[in-house]
Amino acid sequence: MNPSLPNLPSRPLRSLSLGPGILLAVLLALGTIPLVSVIGRAAEPGSTNAPNPLLTVERIFKGSEFGGEGFGGHWLEDSSGYVTWEKPGNGGPGQDLVRHDPATDKRDILLAASELIPAGKTQPLSVDDYAWSTDRSKVLIYTNSKKVWRTNARGDYWMLDRTIHELFQLGGNSPASSLMFAKFSPDGTHVAYVRERNLYSQDLRSRKVTTLTDTPNEHLIHGAFDWVYEEEFTMQDGFRWSPDSKSIAFWQLDTEGVREVALVNNTDSLYPNVQRIPYPKTGELNSACRIGVVDASGGDIRWVKTPGDPREYYIHDLQWIPRTHRLLLQQLNRLQNTNRVFMAESATGAVTPLLVDSDKAWVEAHNDLTWHSDGRRFLFWSERDQWQHLYWAGLKNGKLKPATRGAFDVTELVRVQEARQELYFTASPDNPTQRYLYRTSFRGHSLERLTPTNAPGTHKYVASPDGRWAFHTVSSFTVPPKTELISLPDHTTVRVLADNQKIREKLATLKVPTTEF
Repeated sequence: MNPSLPNLPSRPLRSLSLGPGILLAVLLALGTIPLVSVIGRAAEPGSTNAPNPLLTVERIFKGSEFGGEGFGGHWLEDSSGYVTWEKPGNGGPGQDLVRHDPATDKRDILLAASELIPAGKTQPLSVDDYAWSTDRSKVLIYTNSKKVWRTNARGDYWMLDRTIHELFQLGGNSPASSLMFAKFSPDGTHVAYVRERNLYSQDLRSRKVTTLTDTPNEHLIHGAFDWVYEEEFTMQDGFRWSPDSKSIAFWQLDTEGVREVALVNNTDSLYPNVQRIPYPKTGELNSACRIGVVDASGGDIRWVKTPGDPREYYIHDLQWIPRTHRLLLQQLNRLQNTNRVFMAESATGAVTPLLVDSDKAWVEAHNDLTWHSDGRRFLFWSERDQWQHLYWAGLKNGKLKPATRGAFDVTELVRVQEARQELYFTASPDNPTQRYLYRTSFRGHSLERLTPTNAPGTHKYVASPDGRWAFHTVSSFTVPPKTELISLPDHTTVRVLADNQKIREKLATLKVPTTEF
């Protein structure tokens, strides 16, 4: 385990597994909630045989009695359907990736388990995650993942080229489970990844591996992050392909001078060992951070000339401006009450200020900016009117124009519908324990609730790229999650995907405690 590399997953997990209660979802629902007390009179401690025994936290976590079902489907980028992993119909090993038509539920196999059997092997790869190339001719398979701090950040990557029906492992002669964050170039000809604090690019035709960065000491980290960035901003994958596939922008962290804490590991061997981790406490020296740009074929690094002391600022967002050679980055001061947005020229590193968001107390750090297809504006999160809202920010002058309005916080942007100039988002205007789906115009002058008014609870939506469909999950303090496919904007149920009926039946036999805010 490398102490300079916190555990950063390469991509979101492809499926959702709900164990012992859905668990606390039985009591606590999905999403954030206010403090609540649970009141009730229990039967004999540990008893599960008394008539209508009380549901207790101890019982929920004691075993698998309240293990529930979830739904792990993903939408395809072309909105042709959603995909799930399913056992092969012939009873063979592994899993097939199956596409479902939202309207008819017609199914076809996009990726068969038999395609994922390496040469000389009899069993298909166990898939931890996967990604398609843009034209869907290639599939990047993540497998054999290992934990680094919090999540399974390192593993093996395999490439399936479906045009020539060839499956091969990436990384050259890299050790097992040593690659991180591998992803396709936009044109699908290369894959870049991090290994041992350095960034690499691999040509998928010649399979040549090119080293893009050099780490002369243990303090430098390229394409990944130190402890602070993971803990404060949940940042993991530290590099971005350019739209033309010719360059890669990346973070470099320098932990030299950062004081260390000692952790005692009592689990890996008979005798404990001490692991030291760079860990800046309040007022102590931070890691230095800067942004570099390098050609995918290698060469000199161009450094972005971000203003300020690199140890007193965080760069919590970095992305390429669509169809350009420019970068957009967000820089947050260490006090985290001033967020500055810059544009940078990738060829020279020259920086131009775009906008500033500040507050006397603090500002929230959002790194999920959403671009309009014209590439000239993006949706920016801000609490400048005391509520968290979305604003259209223009690249020409950086001025912010409201996209959502009202005395409520926008909690999540679900989908941008450019054809109808509408935004879909979740919010909880009336009750912080409830969360519903709304839509509004691009300027926020209209507001319509799409979640039915007779459906209390916390509602979560994952919409298809074309905005016609969504996975809808609802739960409450006393009702386990239920996931269904709905059509939009009418919010009509098409089919149930996971209802946790067994848990519902179990709860009907129990005395559920009273909840009180």
